[in-house]
Amino acid sequence: ITARQSDIVRLASIRAASLLPGDRPVSVRLDVFLSFGLAGLGDHIVLKGENGREAIVIDLSRAIGDSEGEPLDSRISRIARVIAGEAFREAWSEYRKGDPAWQHPDPQLGQLDVLLRAVAEAGPVALYSVDENFFPLSVWLKDPMRRSVEDLNRRADRFAEAAENLERRMDLMAEVKRSEFMGRVAGQDGAYLVDGIVQTAGLPALRQALQAGPRAFFEAYDRAAASNKNLAPLSKSIREHLEGGPAHPVAKHAASKAYAGADANAGQSE
Repeated sequence: ITARQSDIVRLASIRAASLLPGDRPVSVRLDVFLSFGLAGLGDHIVLKGENGREAIVIDLSRAIGDSEGEPLDSRISRIARVIAGEAFREAWSEYRKGDPAWQHPDPQLGQLDVLLRAVAEAGPVALYSVDENFFPLSVWLKDPMRRSVEDLNRRADRFAEAAENLERRMDLMAEVKRSEFMGRVAGQDGAYLVDGIVQTAGLPALRQALQAGPRAFFEAYDRAAASNKNLAPLSKSIREHLEGGPAHPVAKHAASKAYAGADANAGQSE
């Protein structure tokens, strides 16, 4: 592995950059350490050094433990993919810090903004943790993917229904902002959406959507689901917000009264 260090760095760099939008350069540095027998069940941990720079410690026995019999290139690829996932996570965070579309709420998404933003942020990162043997996810993990998107739809519906209930809306927002939600829920949901976009429209379409922000990301998946029946569709409440947001009940009532008044005036004129 030491002799193939340059190959590992090259592969990890290419994979980390593959999902990043290409409109501007992003530079990050990640220190990598190899070890055996880390505590816990994961194949790596991320630490913050005294200089503030992140470092990844990889447990080789877990990262390549089930690859016995595979050629060396395959094992090197596995290690590079673990590194790429953390490198992308850091680079993706840096990219979003300099992009207004990711730093400010989208008025068109309304109360769904916090949920859709969390899913769009976490999805690309979570994709790196999925075993490569399961791609495309819409084929090999079709049922789990459909259930995940359906759960997302139901959660979005709850946000939409809470539009007039501030207390309920605050509870839902607090749930989304929990770290475990980002890792276990938003990441999984978003990974399926990312893969759906890539499999249907291609990697450039995904990178363009990520460049434009959370709404563009969901719009890209909505188009993909419309043309690929293997993908679970988004709910009506999400699509309405993507199209401009549902009319407020009070506004709809006022519009109806105005329309009726216009009809009455037209009748009097006649």
